[in-house]
Amino acid sequence: MKSLDQYYRGYQSQTISWDRFVAEALKFMRRVLGKRHRLDTEEMEEIIADFYPRLVKMAETYQDQGASFEGYLATTLYHSSREYMRKKIDHRNCHVYLSESSGSVSSIPELVSEMDQTIHYGTHRPEIIRLQGAGTEEALKKQLLYLFCKNVPLLSLQDCQSFSHIFDLPLSWMTAIGEYCRHHRADRAQRRTIFQERRDKHYSAMLHFERELQEEFYPPIREKLKRRSNHHRKLWLLYIQRLKKQNIHLSNKEVALLLGVPKGTVDSSLHNLSKRLASSLATQ
Repeated sequence: MKSLDQYYRGYQSQTISWDRFVAEALKFMRRVLGKRHRLDTEEMEEIIADFYPRLVKMAETYQDQGASFEGYLATTLYHSSREYMRKKIDHRNCHVYLSESSGSVSSIPELVSEMDQTIHYGTHRPEIIRLQGAGTEEALKKQLLYLFCKNVPLLSLQDCQSFSHIFDLPLSWMTAIGEYCRHHRADRAQRRTIFQERRDKHYSAMLHFERELQEEFYPPIREKLKRRSNHHRKLWLLYIQRLKKQNIHLSNKEVALLLGVPKGTVDSSLHNLSKRLASSLATQ
């Protein structure tokens, strides 16, 4: 099995292509990150994607001063990944604040019930009765409550107040859920903004190298510009896919923790509700 230094010397002597060298370098970087950090595939690929421009520069400017290219790359990649790992650890140690007076807690406190202060809305509406099917009214209200909690980050304050009257939620419940969702939405919105900035950055770089490629006629430089343009195109498409998959609403696990119920209950309830909605739409 050849070392990365041998592949690098082969690339320098033009016996192997740039794509072959990059493929071996990516394998090496994945092995290094896998040994030093416990990362899943998405996190590892994100670190490598951010590091790729430095790899291109290192391959062009590396000079042997006693350290092999393989060791130089491993050390540089390690220091580059430390900041990512620090952010990951800080995020893991963050506490969830359900209210301003709750302080820092190691577990989410149980929500205290209050007396109903509003009348029941929608109990006898035909739309609700048609959805109930063979289930009970109480089961349907729970399913709609879970669905409402999942989508609180997407609703305005007026929408939340309207739904709180419909579901007869105590004030302390709405305060706790709203406080959590504000933190949750801010974190997701910030991450989404970062993804959008990176997407636009790679799109701009791709167009820049494509313009230079059209104006350049020297074959080696054209090949280098083409590689860089394709690299930014891949990352641009990658961030488009990430933005499509990213959800801002709460997960079933978060809803279960907030309401103090098993996650399986939330999963089952929302699954049954989706089946009821599909059946209701099919009969209309």
